[in-house]
Amino acid sequence: MSVALYIVAQEQVSGLDLSVNGKAIGKVDEQSIDRLCDALNVTSLVSFTSQNPEEIADLMGEDVIDVDDADEFPGEEWFAPEDGLATVRALIAHLTAVPSALPESAIIVDDLRGFERVLAMLVEKQVKWHLAVDF
Repeated sequence: MSVALYIVAQEQVSGLDLSVNGKAIGKVDEQSIDRLCDALNVTSLVSFTSQNPEEIADLMGEDVIDVDDADEFPGEEWFAPEDGLATVRALIAHLTAVPSALPESAIIVDDLRGFERVLAMLVEKQVKWHLAVDF
């Protein structure tokens, strides 16, 4: 089973394809991303992750959790696209200059360039976003 990160927009943007592979960046462990973002003095990419509580319930099985319990499953969190774009661009610049910073950095940069394309359009349209995990 592979994990992928993908962008969710708070509202639909006409003509914007949100599709990004996201599998390469999904393979990187959170601590590595956190450390790298900390060193670059940007918000960690991982901190932009949020999930719809109903999707979590579907993944775990409807009988397992009660999505009405707000303490356990808060609603989706939305972020300013400018913040995500700053993080993504810093990661692209660093991984391009220092490919040894993460294993398979070239394909990670490909994912990040896809995120950059989507986030730039979300900035233009002022639409909030978050990352979600596809299992």
